[in-house]
Amino acid sequence: MELLASSNNWNLEYKTENLHILKPKYSFFDMHGGQEIYVLYDKEYLFIRCVTFGAYFFVSPFHFVSNRKTELNILEQLKELKTLHNN
Repeated sequence: MELLASSNNWNLEYKTENLHILKPKYSFFDMHGGQEIYVLYDKEYLFIRCVTFGAYFFVSPFHFVSNRKTELNILEQLKELKTLHNN
């Protein structure tokens, strides 16, 4: 996850054995108050949730499509890393 964060220029905000919280770089031109990506590890599963905050740091429902796209992009990058690591 740290390799993925550095390759996407994201900050690793929080890290434990079972949880990573990543924060993409904020741009002045972004139309939101910020974004966070939560990656939770279980014994067999990986849970990913991307959240975009609106005004006053309320979760914005209007960014669902872009959040989902970010989640799917992370899954694809993890599959590529796994393929490279296995070869």
